[in-house]
Amino acid sequence: MKSFGSKVKALRKEKGMSQEELCEDQSELSVRQLIRIEGGKTAPSLSKMQFIAKRLNVPLPSLVDSEDVELPFRYKELKYLIMRTPTYRQEQQVRQINEYFNEIHSEFFENLPEDEKVAIEVLQTSMDIHLDEDVNFGGELVEESFQQIQLKKKYELNDLLIIRLYFFYIYFSNFQDDLFELSIVKQLCEHLKKQAQFTYPSDLFLLRDILLQAITILIELEEYEEAGDIINRTREIIKMTQDYQKQPILDMMEWKLILAYHNNRRAAEAKYNEALLFSRVVGNQHLEEQLIIEWKKDSL
Repeated sequence: MKSFGSKVKALRKEKGMSQEELCEDQSELSVRQLIRIEGGKTAPSLSKMQFIAKRLNVPLPSLVDSEDVELPFRYKELKYLIMRTPTYRQEQQVRQINEYFNEIHSEFFENLPEDEKVAIEVLQTSMDIHLDEDVNFGGELVEESFQQIQLKKKYELNDLLIIRLYFFYIYFSNFQDDLFELSIVKQLCEHLKKQAQFTYPSDLFLLRDILLQAITILIELEEYEEAGDIINRTREIIKMTQDYQKQPILDMMEWKLILAYHNNRRAAEAKYNEALLFSRVVGNQHLEEQLIIEWKKDSL
């Protein structure tokens, strides 16, 4: 990938472009990232390569060899297994995910593009925060990764992973950390509601899960109307993908909203019974147990 950086640098200078001009508003590529790419110190992701080629008005193949563009199939498989395997804080599931991480680090990590290295760190940190409810080791990574996300309106897969980490971080820090701003949360939610049209069908499960996080946060912050909008959007995604694995969790979010915003116990209990029935139909005993615990807490 050193040849890619040197080609970009030479062509940029030939066209009389500064690094700032090439990076435009820095929402897709920061000047710092470009400096590292041109110096051969980091391997860019495919999306960054495409952005650079577009800004230089040249076809991507003229800048890079095809074998440098494609990520290893096994790496992509492991990454998706990590994202798609729910832990439910069960030891066996956590152990399996850690084995996936170990394989990535031993076989692929050193040669990954910088964006992918960050994505793996974000996935690991998100899992650690979720399992331990401890944000002491997450703040620096959130701060480093999140700034560029705020400039975007359309998100790629790795952007969604960073947003998920941000939501974990502010929730488990009880909204007390300096990184929490209600205006940022609302801005992200506004963009996330429109994100399905920009997301590959295979990645919609991640968008769905992030929207579920957003609902939890908005209810906690008493932003009830916004939470209701996102519940409706999440339901549309579940119906669109025909993936009903998280339907009971969405029902749980809805009963919590009904109790908090409408104070209607009968309607909330109907949603609870729907969630319980669905978890039994799919045979998810752990989720069924968690729903019972949550309903008892909400019924006090």
